[in-house]
Amino acid sequence: MVGAHWFVYPVRGGIELVIDSTDGDIYDQALAQFVTHFTDYDLVDEWSTDGGEVLRFVPAPTDGRAQVPAQPGCLAVPDA
Repeated sequence: MVGAHWFVYPVRGGIELVIDSTDGDIYDQALAQFVTHFTDYDLVDEWSTDGGEVLRFVPAPTDGRAQVPAQPGCLAVPDA
C-alpha cells in the first residue's frame, strides 16, 4: 500500500507505516487507509522524525488477548 506521502514497509515481526509528512490531515488519511487494509494488526510503537511519523504494527494475537508492547529495557510477559 502506497499513498502520496506514505508507504508500508515490512520489518522483522511486523510492518511499519511510514508517513512522509508532518501534516495532520495526511497522517489521518494514511492511518485510515492502513487500518482498512490491515485489519489484523496492532499498533505497538510510534515515533516522530523531522519529516513525519513512523508507526510499527505487529500481527494481532489469535487467542483474543491484547499484546502489551515491551518498554525499552523491560521484558513483557503476558498473563497465563
